[in-house]
Amino acid sequence: MPGPVLYGSVIDSTCILWGRKCDKKTSCQYYDLDRFRQRFLGLQVVFVCGALLCFLLTIVVLRRRAGQMEGKGVRGGYAMVSASSKEKELEGIKT
Repeated sequence: MPGPVLYGSVIDSTCILWGRKCDKKTSCQYYDLDRFRQRFLGLQVVFVCGALLCFLLTIVVLRRRAGQMEGKGVRGGYAMVSASSKEKELEGIKT
């Protein structure tokens, strides 16, 4: 669910007095400020905790992969290349 829609529904749920025009509900005239504060900050806490959980999960997965790569003899996931071998490779490409 997109963020603005979620925040809008949380904000609308704190309305005490809805405006009326032609027997249809319009914008909110009066909010319950205590409930508004609790729900708004609570939603932010949920998002921040979810982001922190995803971040920590990513760190755990990457550390496990790094440990598996070091066990296979690969350091950092890249092979070491000396400058002289690279220069020789580039000389063979020149035309």
